[in-house]
Amino acid sequence: MKLQELFDKSAEIKNIKKDKYLWIADFTVNDKTYEFSAAFHADEEDWGIEFYFEDTKENKIKSGITGTGDELLIFSTVLKIIDKFIKEKNYPNISFSAEEPSRKKLYDRMIKILSSKYGYKLDKALNYGKKRYRLVPE
Repeated sequence: MKLQELFDKSAEIKNIKKDKYLWIADFTVNDKTYEFSAAFHADEEDWGIEFYFEDTKENKIKSGITGTGDELLIFSTVLKIIDKFIKEKNYPNISFSAEEPSRKKLYDRMIKILSSKYGYKLDKALNYGKKRYRLVPE
């Protein structure tokens, strides 16, 4: 089985909001609403992307998906959203960062998919314990 085939199933994407500098999409998995957000950074000429959910029990925003039991479904939905975003924005430079080890592993897998599917190349740097990724089209 190919890596991409693991991520073929995804949740329904809802509420896509966009303008010149912001692109947001929501999706729900097991009563948790996740948000994907992309914001244009003019100084670096790239789009910073992130995804997270609001934990209503703890009343805080969380970026991790470990322990939810639905990691593959969440991740595949994020990849589907990124696919829409990349095509709509005509293959822009994108950046994202991770602190926690599980998120770093997740992003390493995502980079493999984005590189093979869209021809992005990786420009990666470490900043103060965070792993920062920057992908640019080849």
